[in-house]
Amino acid sequence: MSSRAIVQLGDPITDDLLHEEGDIVVTILDRTYLLIRFGTGDVSRWVDDYEGERIVGVIGRVGTSVKVKGMFVHEQQLKQVMAEVGCLLFQAIVTDENGHDELTIYIEKELDEEK
Repeated sequence: MSSRAIVQLGDPITDDLLHEEGDIVVTILDRTYLLIRFGTGDVSRWVDDYEGERIVGVIGRVGTSVKVKGMFVHEQQLKQVMAEVGCLLFQAIVTDENGHDELTIYIEKELDEEK
């Protein structure tokens, strides 16, 4: 039996199906690995003027985690690591540089008030 994947776009909060932009939800009908309505956390939209259903690809993320080089980076993990090195104020930005994910962290130095 060949496996079949059903791809849908859903609202990440209500789980309602959407016909515009939404969370990619996948169902795989396979005897060995049955997966029902798995929300990937990736955001996409349907390709306009396409016969059938086809997504444009991943255009964003739902929630506070992002994928960098195929690995998830969660906000709480990043906060913990930055706190361990003494940086409480920071901004993390993920970009695609020539087809390669790049994570840049900007650190804000706290001013010493004891001058």
